[in-house]
Amino acid sequence: MITTFVFSNNLNLVSYFFKLLSFYIKKEYKENIKQLVINIKNENFQKLIDYFKPDKVTYESILFYTKEIEPLKEISKSDYFVLLFDNINDFIDEIEKLKTRDLEILNNFLNSKNFKKQTKYSEKDIENLIEIINKNQFDLEKFIYYNTNFEELINSLALGYFKKSLFIIDSKFEKSENILVNTNLFRILFLPINIVSELIDLEALEFLELFNEFGLNYLLKEDNLNDLSKESFIEFILNLILSNILRYWVIFYTGNKKEVKAYLITRGKTVLDASYKIHTEIGKNFISAMVCNIQDLKDSKFPVFQNYTKNYIVKDHDYLSIKTNS
Repeated sequence: MITTFVFSNNLNLVSYFFKLLSFYIKKEYKENIKQLVINIKNENFQKLIDYFKPDKVTYESILFYTKEIEPLKEISKSDYFVLLFDNINDFIDEIEKLKTRDLEILNNFLNSKNFKKQTKYSEKDIENLIEIINKNQFDLEKFIYYNTNFEELINSLALGYFKKSLFIIDSKFEKSENILVNTNLFRILFLPINIVSELIDLEALEFLELFNEFGLNYLLKEDNLNDLSKESFIEFILNLILSNILRYWVIFYTGNKKEVKAYLITRGKTVLDASYKIHTEIGKNFISAMVCNIQDLKDSKFPVFQNYTKNYIVKDHDYLSIKTNS
């Protein structure tokens, strides 16, 4: 499960966000709601379910939760966080504070006795992290690399800058060609979340009328407009949010007639890491892994398996069968 902390200085925005999630998973929305869970479903996992017809299906999920106090503590202990902002200026101010804080933590760590005692990270490693913050550039591949190889350090020092994150600005985006924008720092999502949450409460005809009146067509691709409904619009918005959250992870599967199960693991991790994710004893006794990719499962025929050692990097929608010495 991806534990996702949602925070904003504007409690209304958090309320609007949870209202969206609540509608999406068809749960009754309540003002004091503290958490919601969305199961991660996709066509490839469904193919595996259809193939085995198991007694039990176990989905991986995203837990969205919110607390009004100690946001930095919640960010540092969560797998992911979503910060909601009223405007772009508030976003820039908060990121600058985050940068300053993390630079201070890294410099203090570099000069501390704890750094000299440990042997896992070199001085160059820490300097590289400092350099990335100072460059003011978002590079997804580098962020995935550091989240994969420096995950322990990022979590132990509670580095907010390197935590997996999504920033949503409560604003109508001005450039219609793309609502996901590269700033000089992060990829952020411009979304009029307050307007969207108000639209949820309307009947179908009123929704379509006000959707056009607010000029929200820029949010959708052209091929979505003909089949536009309140439900399809909310699904599109949620898929945007979920796709941003999931870009740091790959999903892999195990299964048989008793149970098929989905797992999430940080992008770049090995099949040995995946084995520990399945069960500690499987990881400890790992010998090799038989792997195929469920995207290639067609006409109820399993794709050809390949045998891999512990260093194989797990890919999205891999199906794993682990051989152990026990």
